[in-house]
Amino acid sequence: MNEWMPSLHLLAAVPLCVCREFPRASPPRPPSMDCEMPRGVDAKELSPKIQSAPDRRMQTGGNDNSLYRPPDRTPERWRDWYALLLLLIGSGLTHRFGLQPYLLLVLYVWTAALLVRDRASSLRFMGTGWPVLLLPMFALLTTLWSVNPPETAYRSLQLAGTMVMGLLLAELLPPWRVMLLACGLWISGAILTFLMFTTGFGPPAISEGSLIGPFIHKNPLALSLVLAALACITLGAYWRVMPLGLILALALLPMIRLAHSASGLLLYASLPCLLLLLAIRRSPTTRNLLPVVAILVPILAVGWLLLAKTDVVGITLTALGKDETLTGRTSIWLQAIELARSRLIGGMGYGAFWTVPSDERTLLQFAVDHRLNIFHNAYLELLVGVGLLGTVPAFVLILATLKRCISWFRRDGTVTSAFFLFLVCLFAVSGLAEPALFSLHNTSTFMIAATWRWASDVRQPHIAGSSGDKVRAPHGDRPSAT
Repeated sequence: MNEWMPSLHLLAAVPLCVCREFPRASPPRPPSMDCEMPRGVDAKELSPKIQSAPDRRMQTGGNDNSLYRPPDRTPERWRDWYALLLLLIGSGLTHRFGLQPYLLLVLYVWTAALLVRDRASSLRFMGTGWPVLLLPMFALLTTLWSVNPPETAYRSLQLAGTMVMGLLLAELLPPWRVMLLACGLWISGAILTFLMFTTGFGPPAISEGSLIGPFIHKNPLALSLVLAALACITLGAYWRVMPLGLILALALLPMIRLAHSASGLLLYASLPCLLLLLAIRRSPTTRNLLPVVAILVPILAVGWLLLAKTDVVGITLTALGKDETLTGRTSIWLQAIELARSRLIGGMGYGAFWTVPSDERTLLQFAVDHRLNIFHNAYLELLVGVGLLGTVPAFVLILATLKRCISWFRRDGTVTSAFFLFLVCLFAVSGLAEPALFSLHNTSTFMIAATWRWASDVRQPHIAGSSGDKVRAPHGDRPSAT
């Protein structure tokens, strides 16, 4: 492992190099996290309002979610490193290098130190973030009737820690900063995968004929490469080099094909939706049409599938190399539904089904794969584990986050808001085929919790006298031209 460390250190430095242009936010930030100075308004005129924003939040007992105030006791450089460590663990890049357990220990100790260091702020943001913590609370409650109580309690506490880390990330850093850190890290992961495949660096990059890179399975690699392509497009829009971003995103397609992951290819095919968001973000009129488009597109797609004379589904499955059972997934899902119906309200205990021998588990493994230990669907995993008691709050959390992201995007039209809106949609859709959503120490779980907080913080009226006019944001992200 020692011979890999210099290269790993170099790759870890890429996200921080991406963020070198960040200004240090030593003075208090304006009320909006991505706020811009209104046209025709003197900065001196607004300075009392800006300076008094943290004081107003303190006077209201921390209940004013529209004001962003990171904990003052944490040095800003350490916030970057905390976010980078959290995103690195969530990405799964360190699994095959044997570093994940040690990094997790460091992350938990660091999180506990941050929470204890500023107890008042910690209690405030966890109190306002109670909807995010409902799922781990109900998951912990299922310990009472779980088929494996110790495992359920252990995993539920880890899920609570994962959600708290996501809320803490939103408390420490603004969204545009985390966006750039995440983009740098995902691109670093793609570079690491390319090096492992071409030079033989690290563990074998090919397993059972599929490219897995630094991951333990081909599907996490495919999702990581899709996120890297998303990062290339986002940075291209952010720095006004969109042609270069598109070229780099297209260059990642051969590696995704080498992973032989149908879900990865389908997620990659959804990237034009991000381009659509980036295209309509400049005008308030086009941004306001987003809800209409979001409703009409699925209706038109379903109508086209029903009226098409050709077998579109069959042709798509053949192109992806899948059969009608989606490599056994449909039988797994049917069995999961039957299991969920047997304990519909409370489930079998969070994360407990696959940890104890049972006839249902043996039947599934015999029919599909003896190594099977997931249902290949995040929502069915929750339904079997925590029943409707936990699945309903989780589903409502996703819908609430999407609704807030749409409001965020319609309001300011920044690259940051488009990025997080698309990212939440991507994770919600990927949960239909993979169990990463709401899993332990995963990027999707971190980001859902953090995005819910960020999107709630920006729901506020414009500064008086601005008339909605905006100019370039301090960090370089240009919002809409109104």
